[in-house]
Amino acid sequence: MPGMTSVAALRQTKPSGWIHSPGLDLTVGCGAWSLPLLLFTYFLVDTAQGPAAMLFYSLALVCNYPHYMATIYRAYHTKEDFRRYRLFTLHFTVIAAIALITAHWQPRLVPWLFTIYITWSPWHYMGQNFGLAMMFIRRKGIKIDHKDRNALWTAFVASYLMMFLSFHTSSSQDPFVISLGLPSLLDLLRIPLMAVFAILGIWPISKLVRKAGWRAMLPAITLYITEFMWFVLPTVLELTTNYVAPQTRYSAGILALMHSAQYLWITSYYARMESERSAGTWQAKTYFGILALGGAALFIPGPWLASFALHREFSSSFLIFTALVNIHHFVLDGVVWKLRETRVASILVPEQRQTSPRAATTWTRKPSGVWRLAGIAAVAGLFILTGLDQFRYYLVGSPSMPNLETALTLNPFDVVTQTRMARFLIENGQYEKAYEHYRRMFEYIAPDAPSLTNLGMLCRTLNRAGEAKESFERAVQVNPEYAPAHLRLAELLEAEGRIPEAIPHYEEYVRLVSSRTPPNIVDHQLNLVRTRLENLSSERKSSSK
Repeated sequence: MPGMTSVAALRQTKPSGWIHSPGLDLTVGCGAWSLPLLLFTYFLVDTAQGPAAMLFYSLALVCNYPHYMATIYRAYHTKEDFRRYRLFTLHFTVIAAIALITAHWQPRLVPWLFTIYITWSPWHYMGQNFGLAMMFIRRKGIKIDHKDRNALWTAFVASYLMMFLSFHTSSSQDPFVISLGLPSLLDLLRIPLMAVFAILGIWPISKLVRKAGWRAMLPAITLYITEFMWFVLPTVLELTTNYVAPQTRYSAGILALMHSAQYLWITSYYARMESERSAGTWQAKTYFGILALGGAALFIPGPWLASFALHREFSSSFLIFTALVNIHHFVLDGVVWKLRETRVASILVPEQRQTSPRAATTWTRKPSGVWRLAGIAAVAGLFILTGLDQFRYYLVGSPSMPNLETALTLNPFDVVTQTRMARFLIENGQYEKAYEHYRRMFEYIAPDAPSLTNLGMLCRTLNRAGEAKESFERAVQVNPEYAPAHLRLAELLEAEGRIPEAIPHYEEYVRLVSSRTPPNIVDHQLNLVRTRLENLSSERKSSSK
């Protein structure tokens, strides 16, 4: 066993400073694949939303979900770790569990929790990129003084602030994301922030290149370019084109995937080195198997149980679990992965290697026959549920009558599946069936503004004006900020000759859409409604004289 520790120590002190291999480290760990993946995602999502969604969901099972479990593995793996971080492993976990239960009974909390997740996640990605850059600099034996380190940190923070301002100085286009509504004037700060990123980033990096050479600094340079791709490039595109970074897709889409792969790349190395240091054995298949099962357990059983046992809407429940698992992950991750902590640095940074193995007391004991059978049953159940979840997601992403009917049989409490069935029926001219479907749909899920608005439009098509008006009015009551409901109600009132009642809803539509439309975007429907409103107002004034 001492020989194993010596081998590990020799491996850790190899002069190259790489983690796994130069190719893997640069591509995954440093994000060299960012540009091709970002371009691929942009074109794939715009041309094939169904296959793209299915692809990313499949990747989440093997990449995103396990990366959350990697932090739990790190913080809860030994009794010493659990006690060391007790404030977060126990107390904060209890708070997160209470929030999860509360959000299922108070749906108004869901957008706030999801907004915290969407806003915090880019900061989390930024912090990891910076931490890895510092790790590689030190692994390469390069000394960086506090002034240069702080300058580089400021540059990375500036890149995050650009994304933060983009999210919160404009109105949200997602009902589950709340914009802080910061003054639009603050959006202009993104230009000087770009200068801060360039100057305070290039300045220390160029100094270190002159000192150590570009080969030694290649990982840090790549991570700096990755930070540009992830955070600064969207600002450049927004200022020069009509592109606007979508909040949800940007924080929870391809960046989350690349971040998760990056995370697994470094945590697997840490787990292997830690195991070898304590004279243990480490098997990649076992480690990644634990992460895959644990990650699936974090996200899949909860929403299904909430749907069938509590009759909660599946998609909303999934958002609650997603938000709170991520928030718990962000907090725990910030505690357990710190290079300034001697134990972490001793494995990740060559200059602070420990030479003696550290004994660790694990939680694991040889299970009895009953517990072994229970564990096998739980794993088998998780596999089955994961397969059903994947199959249902495939059915919803490939809409046809048989597929959607099967998906609704599996889970009738999912608003996405219910809405796609209604849309499929309407697109195929089956208006009466779509009408009946909406009626049955509201037995399973609470009516939301988009669904009520669509039902109202369907009722107009079927010459059920009274029901249409009732649906539009309910949509406005459910969500007064849903602009299409105001527009459709205004059109109906105008068609009935009730102009004075229609005008306020036209005005509200114009106000809502105008506040959410960037200045450089031309909204033709908005312009048409403005013209219509001006004409109605003029006619009303003329008739009153």
